[in-house]
Amino acid sequence: HRLRYVLRNSRNVESLRWSETRNAALLQAIPDAILMLDAHGRVTHSFGGDRDVLGLPAGEVVGGSWLRLLPGSQHDAAAAALE
Repeated sequence: HRLRYVLRNSRNVESLRWSETRNAALLQAIPDAILMLDAHGRVTHSFGGDRDVLGLPAGEVVGGSWLRLLPGSQHDAAAAALE
């Protein structure tokens, strides 16, 4: 039983690694910027065309509010739409 568990777990880990690698490649190939936000509207992850679409590298996007990526005139309307 123990050997079956170890072998099955090993296959699951390998499958997960392959899936994560494939998903990361797909996300990086997308020309649009894809942002993941936390409950407070801060960018936690950034994928895809950050530099091309947003004009900023991921390091400058992650950790900040997504609202700062919009023109100032759109901040209030965008924040209100999420409330």
